[in-house]
This record gives sequence, structure tokens and C-alpha cells, in this order.
Amino acid sequence: MPPAKGILPRLPPELTDIIIDLVSDDSVSLRSCSLTCSSWLPRTRVHLFKNVSVSVRNAEAFEKLITITPEIGSYVREIHVYHQHGVYQSSPVWLDTNILRPLSKYLQQVRKIVLAGEGTYTPTSLIQLPSIEILEIRDCGIDSLDDLLSLMVGLPRLRSIISRGTDYGPSHKPPKRQDEAPPSLRVLEFVQSFMTPGIYMDWLIAQSMCTHLESLTAVPVAMQHIPHLGRVVQACSSTLRHIRISVEEIDGESSGVWSSQFTLQDCTELQVLEMDSPALSSVDLLPLEISYDWIGKLLGQVRSPKIREVTLGISQLDERILQDTVWERFVKLLSEESLSSLRRVTVHTIAMDGRADWIGRVLTRVKSDLADLEGRGALALEHFSSPGEYWQRPSRSLYHS
Repeated sequence: MPPAKGILPRLPPELTDIIIDLVSDDSVSLRSCSLTCSSWLPRTRVHLFKNVSVSVRNAEAFEKLITITPEIGSYVREIHVYHQHGVYQSSPVWLDTNILRPLSKYLQQVRKIVLAGEGTYTPTSLIQLPSIEILEIRDCGIDSLDDLLSLMVGLPRLRSIISRGTDYGPSHKPPKRQDEAPPSLRVLEFVQSFMTPGIYMDWLIAQSMCTHLESLTAVPVAMQHIPHLGRVVQACSSTLRHIRISVEEIDGESSGVWSSQFTLQDCTELQVLEMDSPALSSVDLLPLEISYDWIGKLLGQVRSPKIREVTLGISQLDERILQDTVWERFVKLLSEESLSSLRRVTVHTIAMDGRADWIGRVLTRVKSDLADLEGRGALALEHFSSPGEYWQRPSRSLYHS
């Protein structure tokens, strides 16, 4: 018997879920779905509130929404905070402990927090959200390095820290880790972030925070801090699968550091090695002052039978690397038995002024010297039109946010 006129047929829940999922990226359609039928509301909320962006314009509305309709909080998985304020002004009001505390009990499913903007945050109140697994901090400031350390010891499920373009204030009293369980931390990614790296890395060792790291990005790292980084790598040598690095080294500066205080030889699980453009990383050094010796030394240390990918970044400022013995050693090492498991070699070219002649010279030289890899389909060439575009690229971490 056909349904009565004006009455819609009842669709099975599985079908309505599929329909709603198909418009998951269209907020207008999702709101329309939520008004269509009360049974559609839970599924639409899954998509509407999965990722929440909070700024000065909507922070108060967000607080009221969660307070009035607390069940919405259980749908929130990611919170992106953007607050543009002066460097010396306080953190966004909603991050204040007195405001976050009453809301936190409704936000216990949050997995990811992103802090961005041009001001300085004091984010220690995020400890009230113990479900956080991923913390991203982009293009802003953190009042003190101790704030980051407090989150690292206070968030029991924190697996990934991604820091890009972040300025950390000085450390005054680093916290101590009280939890005796193995740390959950698996990914540390620091790109163009300014802090006192020696203090940070020594703290990681002292608090046994890096013993299970699987992915480590340090771009750039000054030569004087390589011994500190070497101790971190040694602490996670049995679990490390990915490392991305760029070293600020002056000619003749290393003098044995690579053989005595930093090595990848014990990283038997290593699968991916990324080496970024030294000239782009070394903002305080002139291109003619930079040493590229670390590239060959690092690649020569790899002994992992599981290594499958090597990446090298070359900018216009690095062009002389192709006429240097460093490049010859790089090419020679790629054919060594220790790297026989390689499946992909990626060369990044980074333009400064878009000159086609420079790009052509690099591609010709790379393809000629690595013809065997290209013949096997193992050579990849990726071009970036500017340093800004290059720095935005994600690390090839085995964990993705």
C-alpha cells in the first residue's frame, strides 16, 4: 500500500547515514538535514561539530552552545583556536582555566588541538582535556617552554606534537614526569620553531619521554645542539622509523661530532630519512659559510635493513652542492649495499625567483647521476615555487593527523 499523500516514506538508518555522509563537507546541507528529521540529528552533528574553530568572534557563542546543549560536546573531535592579539597580551579568554574547567567535562572526546595566530598562548589549561592525542602549534608564541613540557607530562594520551613557526619563551622550572607508565609520545615535529633546544632535549632524556618515539623532525638544528639530539636519537633507536633534519653547520665545525655523538647506526627500524635544504634553514649564515658534509655523514650512518625512502632538499642557494664532493658521495652512497632496500629517492627543488634555467640545470644533473634510480621508477622530483611553500610541506611521518 503506497504511503499517504504528504507523508515521506521512512528510510532505513543505514541509508540516511550514507546520504548525510555524502554532504559531510557542506555545512549548509548538513544544517538542512538536521532540520529535516529528528532522527537525522545525531548523524549531522557528527559532521557539524567534529571540527570546531574558535576565535574571538565566536568564543562566547561556543561556550553558550556547550553549556546549553552539553551533549554536543561529545561530538567534538578537533578544536582549532585562532586568536590574533598583541604579543604582550594574554591568551584568548576561552582558554582561561576558569572558563575551560566547566566546559571540559563535556569535551572529553577531543582528540586534536590546533593553536594558531600571531599572539602568545599560555595553554596549560588544556590539561583538563586528557583525551588529547595531537597538539599542533603554528605561527604563534608559547609563553614559556615549561607550558609545553607541562602538557607533555599532563596529557596521558598525547601521541603527536607538531610545532611550526612557533616562538617559545624561556624555561624557568621544568616539570617532572610523575607517571611511571611508558610515555604515549610517538611523533615530535619542530620546524622553524625557536626555543632553547638543549634544555628541551635534555629534559626529554631526563624524563624518559622519548623512549618510544617513531618520528622525529628537527629543522633546523645548530651544530652545537647535535650532541643533545644524538642522545635523543639513541634513546629511541629501537623504535625510530622516521627522521627529518637540517643542520646549521659551518665548514670545519663538526670535527668528529658525527662519529662520536650522533649516529643512526643503531636505528634498525628506520624507514624514512629526510634532509632539508641547509641554506633555507640556516637563516643566520651566508650560503658560502655553510657546510654540506653532514648530508653524506648522516646517509653513511644508515644501517637499517628497512630503509625505504631518502629525501634531499636543494634550493637555489644550495646549487653549489651539485658541484661539491658532497653530491658525489650522496650519489655513491645510494648504490651501497646498506641502502639496497631503498624504494624511493626524492629530490626537492626550491625556487627563490622562479628561474627556469636553474631548475633545468638541477633536473639535468640529478637525472643524469641518478639514472639507475629513474630507470627503476624509484626517483621522484618535486618542485616548490617558494621557500614558504616548501616549509608548509608535511613531514613524511608514519602518523598523520
